[in-house]
Amino acid sequence: MGAHELGRATWTRWRWRLRGAAMWPTFVLCVVLDTVLLHVLPISGAATGVSNAFIEAGFFNLVAVAVLGPLLGLGLRRLRPDLPRVVANNDAGAVMLLLIAVAVLGGGLLNRPAVQAADGSFRAQGQALVRYVSGHAPALRRNLPHADTVQLATTLYRTCVPADDPPTALCLFIDTAHSPPSVRRDTDTDPNWRYFLGHPGDYAGP
Repeated sequence: MGAHELGRATWTRWRWRLRGAAMWPTFVLCVVLDTVLLHVLPISGAATGVSNAFIEAGFFNLVAVAVLGPLLGLGLRRLRPDLPRVVANNDAGAVMLLLIAVAVLGGGLLNRPAVQAADGSFRAQGQALVRYVSGHAPALRRNLPHADTVQLATTLYRTCVPADDPPTALCLFIDTAHSPPSVRRDTDTDPNWRYFLGHPGDYAGP
C-alpha cells in the first residue's frame, strides 16, 4: 500500500470515528434543550418542575439512543451496507435525538392552551378569594399574601387565609367552572396542611 493510499485509509478511519462520536455531544445538548422545553412548555399538566423535566428529558433521550437509534441504524445499514454498524447506529441515534426534541416542542405547543386555561382558572380563584375576604372578613385582608391553595379538581380549589388565632384559617371552596366563580365557606377551620392530613384519599367534592 502506497503512502497516498495509507493516508487515505487513515483519514477514512478517522472520519468514521468522528461520525461515530457525534451522537454523545448531541445527546448532552438535547437533554439540556429538552429540559428547558419541558419546563417552559410542559407536554402534560399545567407545569413541570426543572428536576422532573430533567428526568423526563433524560429518559426520552436514552430511549432514543438505546432503543430507537439501533432500530433505525439497522434499516440504514440495509440501505448503506458500506456503513460500519457503530456509525449507522450513531447517525440514527443523533437523528432520533433531534426528532425527540421536535416531538417535545410539538407536544408542549399542543398542551399550551390547557396550561393557559389552568393559569386563568388559578387567577380567577385568587380574585374570588380577594372579593370574598374584602366583603366578609375584611380584617383578614392583611393575611391574603399568606393564603395557600390546593387544587382539588380541574376547576375546584380549597384556599385558606390564616386567621389571627393560628393555626385556624378561613377556608373556602372555590369553583371556577362558574362565572363568577362560586365560593362556599368551609366550616372546617383547619389550614390545608392539617386538613388533608385528616382527610386522606381522593376528594369527592364539598
